[in-house]
Amino acid sequence: MFFDRARYAAPDFTIGESDDARWQSLHAVCTRLDGMPLAIELAAARMNAMNLDTLATALDRRFDLLTAGSRSALPRHQTLRALHDWSYDLLAEDERRVLRRLAVFAGGWTLSAAEWVCSSDDTPASDILAIVASLVDKSLIFADTIPAQTRYGMLETTRAYALERLVEHGELDAVSRAHARYCLQLLQDANSKWGEPSISAWLAPLELELDNFRAALQWSLAGERDAALGAQIAKAQYSVLEFLALFGEAVQWCERALTALGPKPDPRLEAPLHVVLAKFYSRGGYAARGFAAGSRAVELYRRIAAETNRPRDRAALAISLALTGSNLAFLGRGAEAARVATEAVAAARDAGDASGTAYALYVQTLTTDSNDVAARRAILVEALELCRDLADSLVVGIVLLGLGHAAFDAGDFASARDYANSALEQYRRDGLNEDLAIWAHSLSSVAALSAGDMELAYADAKDALLHARRWLDISCAIQVAAHVSAAGGRYDVAARIIGASDEHFPETPLAIIPITHILHDRTLAQLRETAGEAKLAAWLAEGRRWSFEELVSVARSL
Repeated sequence: MFFDRARYAAPDFTIGESDDARWQSLHAVCTRLDGMPLAIELAAARMNAMNLDTLATALDRRFDLLTAGSRSALPRHQTLRALHDWSYDLLAEDERRVLRRLAVFAGGWTLSAAEWVCSSDDTPASDILAIVASLVDKSLIFADTIPAQTRYGMLETTRAYALERLVEHGELDAVSRAHARYCLQLLQDANSKWGEPSISAWLAPLELELDNFRAALQWSLAGERDAALGAQIAKAQYSVLEFLALFGEAVQWCERALTALGPKPDPRLEAPLHVVLAKFYSRGGYAARGFAAGSRAVELYRRIAAETNRPRDRAALAISLALTGSNLAFLGRGAEAARVATEAVAAARDAGDASGTAYALYVQTLTTDSNDVAARRAILVEALELCRDLADSLVVGIVLLGLGHAAFDAGDFASARDYANSALEQYRRDGLNEDLAIWAHSLSSVAALSAGDMELAYADAKDALLHARRWLDISCAIQVAAHVSAAGGRYDVAARIIGASDEHFPETPLAIIPITHILHDRTLAQLRETAGEAKLAAWLAEGRRWSFEELVSVARSL
Protein backbone atom coordinates (compact mmCIF):
# COMPACT_ATOMS: atom_id res chain seq x y z
CA MET A 1 0.00 0.00 0.00
CA PHE A 2 2.80 2.42 0.84
CA PHE A 3 4.49 1.71 -2.51
CA ASP A 4 1.26 2.17 -4.48
CA ARG A 5 0.47 5.52 -2.88
CA ALA A 6 4.08 6.74 -2.89
CA ARG A 7 4.47 5.93 -6.60
CA TYR A 8 1.29 7.86 -7.31
CA ALA A 9 2.78 10.93 -5.61
CA ALA A 10 6.39 10.28 -6.72
CA PRO A 11 6.54 7.96 -9.78
CA ASP A 12 10.31 7.43 -9.41
CA PHE A 13 10.10 6.17 -5.82
CA THR A 14 11.74 2.75 -5.43
CA ILE A 15 13.85 0.68 -2.99
CA GLY A 16 16.52 -1.66 -4.23
CA GLU A 17 16.12 -5.30 -3.26
CA SER A 18 19.40 -5.26 -1.29
CA ASP A 19 18.97 -1.80 0.27
CA ASP A 20 18.43 -3.06 3.81
CA ALA A 21 18.68 0.37 5.41
CA ARG A 22 15.85 1.81 3.38
CA TRP A 23 13.71 -1.29 3.89
CA GLN A 24 14.25 -0.86 7.61
CA SER A 25 13.23 2.80 7.34
CA LEU A 26 10.05 1.80 5.54
CA HIS A 27 9.35 -0.86 8.17
CA ALA A 28 9.83 1.72 10.92
CA VAL A 29 7.43 4.16 9.20
CA CYS A 30 4.70 1.53 8.81
CA THR A 31 5.18 0.36 12.40
CA ARG A 32 4.85 3.91 13.71
CA LEU A 33 1.63 4.15 11.70
CA ASP A 34 0.24 0.98 13.35
CA GLY A 35 -0.20 -0.50 9.88
CA MET A 36 -3.34 1.64 9.48
CA PRO A 37 -4.29 2.01 5.78
CA LEU A 38 -5.43 5.62 6.02
CA ALA A 39 -2.33 6.67 7.96
CA ILE A 40 -0.07 4.87 5.46
CA GLU A 41 -1.83 6.62 2.57
CA LEU A 42 -1.40 10.04 4.15
CA ALA A 43 2.27 9.48 4.91
CA ALA A 44 3.16 7.91 1.54
CA ALA A 45 1.59 10.84 -0.29
CA ARG A 46 4.41 13.01 1.16
CA MET A 47 7.07 11.18 -0.84
CA ASN A 48 6.82 13.87 -3.50
CA ALA A 49 8.23 16.35 -0.97
CA MET A 50 10.74 14.34 1.12
CA ASN A 51 12.70 11.11 1.20
CA LEU A 52 11.99 8.08 3.36
CA ASP A 53 14.50 8.97 6.08
CA THR A 54 13.10 12.49 6.41
CA LEU A 55 9.61 11.04 6.65
CA ALA A 56 10.63 8.63 9.42
CA THR A 57 12.32 11.44 11.36
CA ALA A 58 9.32 13.74 10.97
CA LEU A 59 7.02 11.03 12.32
CA ASP A 60 9.35 10.48 15.26
CA ARG A 61 9.13 14.12 16.27
CA ARG A 62 5.36 14.31 15.90
CA PHE A 63 4.62 11.16 17.88
CA ASP A 64 7.12 11.97 20.63
CA LEU A 65 5.34 15.28 21.12
CA LEU A 66 1.87 13.74 21.36
CA THR A 67 2.65 10.67 23.45
CA ALA A 68 5.49 11.79 25.72
CA GLY A 69 7.77 9.23 24.04
CA SER A 70 5.58 6.20 24.78
CA ARG A 71 5.22 4.84 21.26
CA SER A 72 4.23 1.40 22.51
CA ALA A 73 1.04 2.87 24.03
CA LEU A 74 0.05 4.88 20.97
CA PRO A 75 -3.77 4.68 20.57
CA ARG A 76 -5.25 4.42 17.07
CA HIS A 77 -7.03 7.74 17.27
CA GLN A 78 -3.83 9.48 18.38
CA THR A 79 -2.04 7.93 15.42
CA LEU A 80 -4.58 9.38 12.99
CA ARG A 81 -4.62 12.76 14.73
CA ALA A 82 -0.82 12.82 14.68
CA LEU A 83 -0.79 12.15 10.94
CA HIS A 84 -3.41 14.78 10.26
CA ASP A 85 -1.69 17.32 12.51
CA TRP A 86 1.57 16.62 10.80
CA SER A 87 0.09 16.92 7.29
CA TYR A 88 -1.84 20.05 8.25
CA ASP A 89 1.21 21.76 9.80
CA LEU A 90 3.17 21.22 6.58
CA LEU A 91 0.57 23.14 4.54
CA ALA A 92 0.87 26.79 3.58
CA GLU A 93 -1.63 29.03 5.35
CA ASP A 94 -3.88 29.44 2.30
CA GLU A 95 -3.94 25.64 1.85
CA ARG A 96 -4.97 25.18 5.48
CA ARG A 97 -7.70 27.77 5.08
CA VAL A 98 -9.16 26.12 1.98
CA LEU A 99 -8.89 22.60 3.44
CA ARG A 100 -10.86 23.70 6.51
CA ARG A 101 -13.56 25.32 4.42
CA LEU A 102 -13.90 22.39 2.02
CA ALA A 103 -14.98 20.27 5.00
CA VAL A 104 -18.51 21.74 4.83
CA PHE A 105 -19.12 19.78 1.61
CA ALA A 106 -20.85 16.54 2.53
CA GLY A 107 -20.98 14.87 -0.87
CA GLY A 108 -18.01 16.12 -2.82
CA TRP A 109 -17.77 19.32 -4.83
CA THR A 110 -16.88 20.88 -8.16
CA LEU A 111 -14.29 23.58 -8.71
CA SER A 112 -17.00 26.24 -9.12
CA ALA A 113 -18.48 25.15 -5.78
CA ALA A 114 -15.09 25.44 -4.08
CA GLU A 115 -14.56 28.91 -5.58
CA TRP A 116 -17.98 30.03 -4.31
CA VAL A 117 -17.70 28.63 -0.77
CA CYS A 118 -13.97 28.89 0.00
CA SER A 119 -12.98 32.23 -1.50
CA SER A 120 -12.70 35.33 0.67
CA ASP A 121 -10.73 38.56 0.92
CA ASP A 122 -7.65 36.59 2.01
CA THR A 123 -8.19 33.81 -0.58
CA PRO A 124 -9.49 35.11 -3.93
CA ALA A 125 -11.47 32.77 -6.17
CA SER A 126 -8.73 32.95 -8.80
CA ASP A 127 -6.36 31.14 -6.37
CA ILE A 128 -8.69 28.25 -5.54
CA LEU A 129 -7.81 26.03 -8.50
CA ALA A 130 -4.09 26.07 -7.68
CA ILE A 131 -4.75 25.41 -3.98
CA VAL A 132 -7.14 22.54 -4.73
CA ALA A 133 -4.61 21.02 -7.14
CA SER A 134 -1.93 21.27 -4.44
CA LEU A 135 -4.18 19.54 -1.91
CA VAL A 136 -4.82 16.77 -4.45
CA ASP A 137 -1.05 16.37 -4.92
CA LYS A 138 -0.71 16.00 -1.16
CA SER A 139 -3.55 13.40 -1.09
CA LEU A 140 -5.58 15.43 1.40
CA ILE A 141 -8.37 15.56 -1.16
CA PHE A 142 -8.97 13.43 -4.24
CA ALA A 143 -10.16 14.18 -7.75
CA ASP A 144 -12.70 12.03 -9.58
CA THR A 145 -12.99 12.72 -13.28
CA ILE A 146 -16.48 11.92 -14.51
CA PRO A 147 -18.09 12.78 -17.84
CA ALA A 148 -18.26 16.52 -18.41
CA GLN A 149 -16.61 17.60 -15.13
CA THR A 150 -14.10 16.85 -12.38
CA ARG A 151 -15.48 16.29 -8.91
CA TYR A 152 -13.45 16.47 -5.72
CA GLY A 153 -13.85 14.88 -2.32
CA MET A 154 -12.03 13.96 0.86
CA LEU A 155 -11.93 10.93 3.11
CA GLU A 156 -14.40 11.16 5.99
CA THR A 157 -11.64 11.01 8.60
CA THR A 158 -9.87 13.93 6.93
CA ARG A 159 -13.17 15.80 6.68
CA ALA A 160 -13.86 15.29 10.39
CA TYR A 161 -10.40 16.62 11.23
CA ALA A 162 -10.83 19.64 8.94
CA LEU A 163 -14.24 20.40 10.45
CA GLU A 164 -12.64 20.48 13.91
CA ARG A 165 -10.13 23.00 12.62
CA LEU A 166 -12.94 25.03 11.04
CA VAL A 167 -14.71 25.21 14.40
CA GLU A 168 -11.46 26.12 16.19
CA HIS A 169 -11.02 29.08 13.84
CA GLY A 170 -14.60 30.26 14.43
CA GLU A 171 -15.49 29.90 10.75
CA LEU A 172 -18.12 27.15 10.81
CA ASP A 173 -21.27 29.28 10.58
CA ALA A 174 -19.91 31.71 8.00
CA VAL A 175 -18.64 28.96 5.69
CA SER A 176 -21.78 26.84 6.23
CA ARG A 177 -23.91 29.84 5.27
CA ALA A 178 -21.88 30.30 2.10
CA HIS A 179 -22.32 26.59 1.37
CA ALA A 180 -26.11 26.78 1.89
CA ARG A 181 -26.35 29.84 -0.35
CA TYR A 182 -24.36 28.03 -3.01
CA CYS A 183 -26.76 25.06 -2.83
CA LEU A 184 -29.75 27.37 -3.20
CA GLN A 185 -28.21 29.16 -6.17
CA LEU A 186 -27.34 25.85 -7.81
CA LEU A 187 -30.95 24.66 -7.47
CA GLN A 188 -32.43 27.94 -8.65
CA ASP A 189 -30.18 28.02 -11.72
CA ALA A 190 -31.12 24.43 -12.52
CA ASN A 191 -34.83 25.09 -12.05
CA SER A 192 -34.64 28.00 -14.49
CA LYS A 193 -33.49 25.45 -17.13
CA TRP A 194 -35.83 22.70 -15.99
CA GLY A 195 -35.73 19.53 -18.09
CA GLU A 196 -32.99 20.71 -20.48
CA PRO A 197 -31.68 19.02 -22.56
CA SER A 198 -33.64 16.12 -21.07
CA ILE A 199 -34.94 15.35 -17.61
CA SER A 200 -32.37 12.61 -17.00
CA ALA A 201 -29.51 14.90 -18.11
CA TRP A 202 -30.93 17.73 -15.99
CA LEU A 203 -31.19 15.48 -12.94
CA ALA A 204 -27.79 13.74 -13.13
CA PRO A 205 -25.57 16.54 -11.72
CA LEU A 206 -28.15 17.47 -9.09
CA GLU A 207 -28.38 13.91 -7.80
CA LEU A 208 -24.66 14.09 -7.02
CA GLU A 209 -25.36 17.06 -4.74
CA LEU A 210 -28.01 15.39 -2.57
CA ASP A 211 -25.75 15.11 0.48
CA ASN A 212 -24.76 18.75 0.10
CA PHE A 213 -28.41 19.81 -0.01
CA ARG A 214 -29.03 17.74 3.12
CA ALA A 215 -26.06 19.32 4.91
CA ALA A 216 -27.23 22.81 3.92
CA LEU A 217 -30.75 22.12 5.17
CA GLN A 218 -29.49 20.57 8.39
CA TRP A 219 -27.35 23.61 9.14
CA SER A 220 -29.89 26.27 8.16
CA LEU A 221 -32.90 24.71 9.93
CA ALA A 222 -31.10 23.83 13.17
CA GLY A 223 -31.60 26.35 15.96
CA GLU A 224 -32.17 29.86 14.66
CA ARG A 225 -29.45 29.97 12.03
CA ASP A 226 -31.37 30.81 8.82
CA ALA A 227 -34.85 29.32 8.55
CA ALA A 228 -35.70 31.45 5.51
CA LEU A 229 -32.69 30.09 3.62
CA GLY A 230 -33.60 26.54 4.62
CA ALA A 231 -37.20 27.01 3.49
CA GLN A 232 -36.04 28.20 0.08
CA ILE A 233 -33.72 25.19 -0.32
CA ALA A 234 -36.48 22.77 0.77
CA LYS A 235 -38.79 24.21 -1.88
CA ALA A 236 -36.14 24.48 -4.60
CA GLN A 237 -35.03 20.85 -4.31
CA TYR A 238 -38.51 19.33 -4.55
CA SER A 239 -38.24 18.42 -8.25
CA VAL A 240 -34.99 16.55 -7.59
CA LEU A 241 -36.58 14.55 -4.77
CA GLU A 242 -39.73 13.99 -6.82
CA PHE A 243 -37.83 12.45 -9.73
CA LEU A 244 -35.88 10.27 -7.30
CA ALA A 245 -39.13 9.21 -5.55
CA LEU A 246 -37.80 10.53 -2.21
CA PHE A 247 -41.21 11.81 -1.13
CA GLY A 248 -40.79 11.06 2.55
CA GLU A 249 -37.57 13.04 2.70
CA ALA A 250 -39.18 15.98 0.89
CA VAL A 251 -42.02 16.00 3.40
CA GLN A 252 -39.65 15.88 6.37
CA TRP A 253 -37.63 18.86 5.16
CA CYS A 254 -40.74 20.91 4.39
CA GLU A 255 -42.27 20.13 7.78
CA ARG A 256 -39.01 21.07 9.50
CA ALA A 257 -38.83 24.30 7.51
CA LEU A 258 -42.39 25.28 8.49
CA THR A 259 -41.56 24.64 12.14
CA ALA A 260 -38.35 26.66 11.90
CA LEU A 261 -40.16 29.60 10.27
CA GLY A 262 -42.25 30.05 13.42
CA PRO A 263 -45.90 30.99 14.00
CA LYS A 264 -46.08 33.94 11.57
CA PRO A 265 -43.95 33.09 8.54
CA ASP A 266 -43.65 35.13 5.38
CA PRO A 267 -46.45 33.84 3.07
CA ARG A 268 -43.97 33.69 0.16
CA LEU A 269 -41.85 31.26 2.12
CA GLU A 270 -44.76 29.30 3.61
CA ALA A 271 -46.97 28.84 0.53
CA PRO A 272 -44.51 26.85 -1.66
CA LEU A 273 -43.84 24.45 1.21
CA HIS A 274 -47.55 23.65 1.46
CA VAL A 275 -47.68 23.00 -2.30
CA VAL A 276 -44.88 20.44 -1.96
CA LEU A 277 -46.63 18.85 1.02
CA ALA A 278 -49.97 18.71 -0.81
CA LYS A 279 -48.33 16.86 -3.68
CA PHE A 280 -46.19 14.44 -1.68
CA TYR A 281 -48.73 13.65 1.03
CA SER A 282 -51.02 12.60 -1.78
CA ARG A 283 -48.32 10.55 -3.49
CA GLY A 284 -47.72 8.76 -0.21
CA GLY A 285 -51.40 7.90 0.18
CA TYR A 286 -52.23 10.53 2.82
CA ALA A 287 -55.06 12.36 1.07
CA ALA A 288 -56.45 14.07 4.18
CA ARG A 289 -53.08 15.63 4.97
CA GLY A 290 -52.67 16.54 1.31
CA PHE A 291 -56.03 18.30 1.31
CA ALA A 292 -55.12 20.32 4.41
CA ALA A 293 -51.78 21.40 2.92
CA GLY A 294 -53.35 22.21 -0.44
CA SER A 295 -56.10 24.28 1.17
CA ARG A 296 -53.51 26.34 3.04
CA ALA A 297 -51.53 26.85 -0.18
CA VAL A 298 -54.69 28.03 -1.98
CA GLU A 299 -55.45 30.49 0.83
CA LEU A 300 -51.95 31.96 0.70
CA TYR A 301 -51.64 32.09 -3.10
CA ARG A 302 -55.04 33.77 -3.47
CA ARG A 303 -53.66 36.58 -1.33
CA ILE A 304 -50.27 36.68 -3.08
CA ALA A 305 -51.72 36.55 -6.63
CA ALA A 306 -54.20 39.32 -5.81
CA GLU A 307 -51.32 41.52 -4.64
CA THR A 308 -48.88 40.86 -7.49
CA ASN A 309 -51.02 39.66 -10.42
CA ARG A 310 -47.90 37.92 -11.73
CA PRO A 311 -48.40 34.91 -14.03
CA ARG A 312 -46.13 32.71 -11.89
CA ASP A 313 -48.19 33.44 -8.77
CA ARG A 314 -51.42 32.73 -10.66
CA ALA A 315 -49.86 29.49 -11.92
CA ALA A 316 -48.95 28.58 -8.34
CA LEU A 317 -52.56 29.21 -7.31
CA ALA A 318 -53.73 26.95 -10.15
CA ILE A 319 -51.50 24.04 -9.12
CA SER A 320 -52.54 24.51 -5.47
CA LEU A 321 -56.20 24.27 -6.54
CA ALA A 322 -55.50 21.20 -8.69
CA LEU A 323 -53.73 19.40 -5.85
CA THR A 324 -56.54 20.27 -3.46
CA GLY A 325 -59.08 18.98 -5.97
CA SER A 326 -57.24 15.70 -6.49
CA ASN A 327 -57.02 15.09 -2.75
CA LEU A 328 -60.73 15.81 -2.39
CA ALA A 329 -61.40 13.28 -5.16
CA PHE A 330 -59.26 10.67 -3.42
CA LEU A 331 -61.27 11.31 -0.23
CA GLY A 332 -64.51 10.69 -2.12
CA ARG A 333 -65.73 14.30 -1.82
CA GLY A 334 -66.76 14.50 -5.47
CA ALA A 335 -68.89 17.67 -5.57
CA GLU A 336 -66.27 19.77 -3.79
CA ALA A 337 -63.52 18.25 -5.94
CA ALA A 338 -65.39 19.14 -9.15
CA ARG A 339 -65.80 22.77 -8.12
CA VAL A 340 -62.14 23.16 -7.16
CA ALA A 341 -60.90 21.34 -10.29
CA THR A 342 -62.95 23.64 -12.56
CA GLU A 343 -61.43 26.68 -10.88
CA ALA A 344 -57.95 25.13 -11.23
CA VAL A 345 -58.38 24.71 -15.00
CA ALA A 346 -59.54 28.33 -15.38
CA ALA A 347 -56.67 29.66 -13.26
CA ALA A 348 -54.07 27.64 -15.18
CA ARG A 349 -55.42 28.84 -18.53
CA ASP A 350 -55.40 32.42 -17.25
CA ALA A 351 -51.75 32.04 -16.18
CA GLY A 352 -50.78 30.61 -19.59
CA ASP A 353 -49.36 27.49 -17.95
CA ALA A 354 -49.70 24.58 -20.41
CA SER A 355 -48.34 21.94 -18.04
CA GLY A 356 -50.51 23.18 -15.18
CA THR A 357 -53.57 23.27 -17.42
CA ALA A 358 -52.94 19.68 -18.56
CA TYR A 359 -52.65 18.50 -14.96
CA ALA A 360 -55.75 20.44 -13.88
CA LEU A 361 -57.68 18.86 -16.76
CA TYR A 362 -56.56 15.43 -15.56
CA VAL A 363 -57.81 16.28 -12.06
CA GLN A 364 -61.10 17.38 -13.59
CA THR A 365 -61.57 13.86 -15.00
CA LEU A 366 -61.29 12.46 -11.48
CA THR A 367 -64.45 14.42 -10.65
CA THR A 368 -66.34 13.56 -13.86
CA ASP A 369 -69.02 10.85 -13.82
CA SER A 370 -67.06 7.60 -14.11
CA ASN A 371 -69.70 6.24 -16.50
CA ASP A 372 -69.26 9.15 -18.91
CA VAL A 373 -66.15 7.73 -20.56
CA ALA A 374 -66.53 9.89 -23.67
CA ALA A 375 -66.43 13.10 -21.64
CA ARG A 376 -63.40 11.96 -19.67
CA ARG A 377 -61.59 10.93 -22.83
CA ALA A 378 -62.29 14.29 -24.55
CA ILE A 379 -60.82 16.18 -21.58
CA LEU A 380 -57.73 13.94 -21.49
CA VAL A 381 -57.11 14.20 -25.25
CA GLU A 382 -57.04 17.99 -24.86
CA ALA A 383 -54.64 17.62 -21.94
CA LEU A 384 -52.35 15.33 -23.95
CA GLU A 385 -52.20 17.81 -26.81
CA LEU A 386 -51.25 20.58 -24.40
CA CYS A 387 -48.28 18.76 -22.93
CA ARG A 388 -46.89 16.70 -25.81
CA ASP A 389 -44.24 19.31 -26.60
CA LEU A 390 -43.28 19.86 -22.96
CA ALA A 391 -40.35 18.32 -21.11
CA ASP A 392 -42.73 17.41 -18.28
CA SER A 393 -42.91 13.65 -18.65
CA LEU A 394 -44.71 13.45 -15.31
CA VAL A 395 -47.80 15.20 -16.60
CA VAL A 396 -47.68 13.33 -19.93
CA GLY A 397 -47.50 10.03 -18.09
CA ILE A 398 -50.35 10.92 -15.73
CA VAL A 399 -52.56 11.92 -18.67
CA LEU A 400 -51.74 8.65 -20.46
CA LEU A 401 -52.73 6.76 -17.33
CA GLY A 402 -55.97 8.73 -17.23
CA LEU A 403 -56.71 7.62 -20.80
CA GLY A 404 -55.93 4.07 -19.73
CA HIS A 405 -58.43 4.32 -16.87
CA ALA A 406 -61.07 5.60 -19.29
CA ALA A 407 -60.40 2.69 -21.64
CA PHE A 408 -60.61 0.28 -18.70
CA ASP A 409 -63.98 1.69 -17.62
CA ALA A 410 -65.20 1.30 -21.21
CA GLY A 411 -64.26 -2.39 -21.09
CA ASP A 412 -61.41 -1.97 -23.56
CA PHE A 413 -58.78 -3.79 -21.52
CA ALA A 414 -56.27 -4.11 -24.38
CA SER A 415 -56.24 -0.34 -24.89
CA ALA A 416 -55.93 0.18 -21.15
CA ARG A 417 -52.77 -1.94 -21.14
CA ASP A 418 -51.45 -0.07 -24.22
CA TYR A 419 -51.86 3.28 -22.47
CA ALA A 420 -50.21 1.89 -19.35
CA ASN A 421 -47.25 0.69 -21.40
CA SER A 422 -46.99 4.08 -23.12
CA ALA A 423 -46.78 5.71 -19.70
CA LEU A 424 -44.10 3.21 -18.69
CA GLU A 425 -42.08 4.05 -21.81
CA GLN A 426 -42.30 7.72 -20.84
CA TYR A 427 -40.83 7.01 -17.41
CA ARG A 428 -38.25 4.53 -18.61
CA ARG A 429 -36.98 7.04 -21.14
CA ASP A 430 -36.06 9.40 -18.33
CA GLY A 431 -35.34 6.72 -15.73
CA LEU A 432 -37.60 8.46 -13.25
CA ASN A 433 -40.61 8.28 -10.97
CA GLU A 434 -40.99 4.92 -9.39
CA ASP A 435 -44.45 5.76 -8.08
CA LEU A 436 -45.79 6.47 -11.55
CA ALA A 437 -44.24 3.24 -12.79
CA ILE A 438 -46.15 1.50 -9.98
CA TRP A 439 -49.42 3.03 -11.14
CA ALA A 440 -48.76 2.04 -14.76
CA HIS A 441 -47.90 -1.55 -13.79
CA SER A 442 -50.97 -1.64 -11.55
CA LEU A 443 -53.30 -0.44 -14.31
CA SER A 444 -51.84 -3.01 -16.69
CA SER A 445 -52.28 -5.65 -14.01
CA VAL A 446 -55.97 -4.97 -13.31
CA ALA A 447 -56.66 -4.77 -17.06
CA ALA A 448 -55.10 -8.21 -17.52
CA LEU A 449 -57.05 -9.48 -14.51
CA SER A 450 -60.31 -8.18 -15.94
CA ALA A 451 -59.47 -9.84 -19.27
CA GLY A 452 -59.06 -13.16 -17.44
CA ASP A 453 -55.28 -13.42 -17.74
CA MET A 454 -54.34 -14.19 -14.13
CA GLU A 455 -50.72 -15.00 -14.93
CA LEU A 456 -50.09 -11.69 -16.68
CA ALA A 457 -52.03 -9.81 -14.01
CA TYR A 458 -49.83 -11.09 -11.24
CA ALA A 459 -46.63 -10.61 -13.27
CA ASP A 460 -47.51 -6.92 -13.61
CA ALA A 461 -48.42 -6.69 -9.92
CA LYS A 462 -45.04 -8.15 -8.95
CA ASP A 463 -43.31 -5.60 -11.20
CA ALA A 464 -45.16 -2.87 -9.32
CA LEU A 465 -44.12 -4.36 -6.00
CA LEU A 466 -40.45 -4.31 -7.03
CA HIS A 467 -40.62 -0.52 -6.58
CA ALA A 468 -42.25 -0.73 -3.16
CA ARG A 469 -41.28 1.87 -0.59
CA ARG A 470 -43.27 3.11 2.36
CA TRP A 471 -43.91 6.45 0.68
CA LEU A 472 -45.07 4.96 -2.61
CA ASP A 473 -48.72 3.99 -3.00
CA ILE A 474 -48.60 0.31 -3.97
CA SER A 475 -52.12 -0.33 -2.69
CA CYS A 476 -53.45 -1.33 -6.12
CA ALA A 477 -50.68 -3.88 -6.68
CA ILE A 478 -51.33 -5.20 -3.16
CA GLN A 479 -55.04 -5.63 -3.95
CA VAL A 480 -54.17 -7.55 -7.12
CA ALA A 481 -51.92 -9.85 -5.04
CA ALA A 482 -54.76 -10.43 -2.58
CA HIS A 483 -57.27 -11.10 -5.37
CA VAL A 484 -54.94 -13.55 -7.12
CA SER A 485 -54.29 -15.32 -3.80
CA ALA A 486 -58.02 -15.70 -3.16
CA ALA A 487 -58.62 -16.93 -6.71
CA GLY A 488 -55.93 -19.56 -6.12
CA GLY A 489 -57.57 -20.79 -2.92
CA ARG A 490 -55.07 -19.18 -0.51
CA TYR A 491 -57.81 -17.46 1.46
CA ASP A 492 -55.82 -16.95 4.66
CA VAL A 493 -52.98 -15.23 2.80
CA ALA A 494 -55.40 -13.04 0.84
CA ALA A 495 -57.15 -11.93 4.03
CA ARG A 496 -53.89 -11.16 5.83
CA ILE A 497 -52.70 -9.10 2.84
CA ILE A 498 -55.93 -7.08 2.92
CA GLY A 499 -55.63 -6.58 6.69
CA ALA A 500 -52.07 -5.33 6.34
CA SER A 501 -53.02 -3.10 3.41
CA ASP A 502 -55.87 -1.52 5.42
CA GLU A 503 -53.37 -0.82 8.19
CA HIS A 504 -50.66 0.74 6.00
CA PHE A 505 -52.89 2.57 3.49
CA PRO A 506 -55.68 3.93 5.71
CA GLU A 507 -56.31 7.14 3.75
CA THR A 508 -56.57 5.82 0.20
CA PRO A 509 -60.18 4.73 -0.24
CA LEU A 510 -60.01 5.64 -3.93
CA ALA A 511 -56.25 5.69 -4.60
CA ILE A 512 -54.84 6.84 -7.91
CA ILE A 513 -56.44 3.88 -9.73
CA PRO A 514 -60.17 3.73 -8.91
CA ILE A 515 -60.35 -0.05 -9.45
CA THR A 516 -58.39 -0.50 -6.21
CA HIS A 517 -61.42 -0.27 -3.93
CA ILE A 518 -63.44 -2.50 -6.28
CA LEU A 519 -60.82 -5.26 -6.05
CA HIS A 520 -60.66 -4.80 -2.28
CA ASP A 521 -64.43 -5.21 -1.89
CA ARG A 522 -64.65 -8.11 -4.36
CA THR A 523 -61.94 -10.07 -2.56
CA LEU A 524 -63.48 -9.44 0.86
CA ALA A 525 -66.87 -10.63 -0.41
CA GLN A 526 -65.33 -13.82 -1.78
CA LEU A 527 -63.52 -14.46 1.52
CA ARG A 528 -66.69 -13.96 3.57
CA GLU A 529 -68.52 -16.44 1.38
CA THR A 530 -65.80 -19.10 1.44
CA ALA A 531 -64.29 -18.76 4.92
CA GLY A 532 -66.97 -17.12 7.04
CA GLU A 533 -66.91 -14.00 9.19
CA ALA A 534 -65.04 -15.49 12.17
CA LYS A 535 -62.07 -16.82 10.22
CA LEU A 536 -61.94 -13.69 8.07
CA ALA A 537 -61.85 -11.42 11.14
CA ALA A 538 -59.00 -13.42 12.68
CA TRP A 539 -56.97 -13.39 9.45
CA LEU A 540 -57.53 -9.65 8.96
CA ALA A 541 -56.35 -9.02 12.53
CA GLU A 542 -53.18 -11.05 11.93
CA GLY A 543 -52.46 -9.04 8.77
CA ARG A 544 -52.83 -5.74 10.62
CA ARG A 545 -49.87 -6.76 12.78
CA TRP A 546 -47.57 -7.15 9.75
CA SER A 547 -44.92 -4.53 9.10
CA PHE A 548 -44.86 -2.81 5.74
CA GLU A 549 -41.82 -4.91 4.81
CA GLU A 550 -43.62 -8.15 5.72
CA LEU A 551 -46.61 -7.13 3.61
CA VAL A 552 -44.47 -6.48 0.55
CA SER A 553 -42.41 -9.62 1.08
CA VAL A 554 -45.48 -11.88 1.24
CA ALA A 555 -47.13 -10.21 -1.76
CA ARG A 556 -43.96 -10.60 -3.83
CA SER A 557 -43.49 -14.25 -2.93
CA LEU A 558 -46.85 -15.53 -4.15
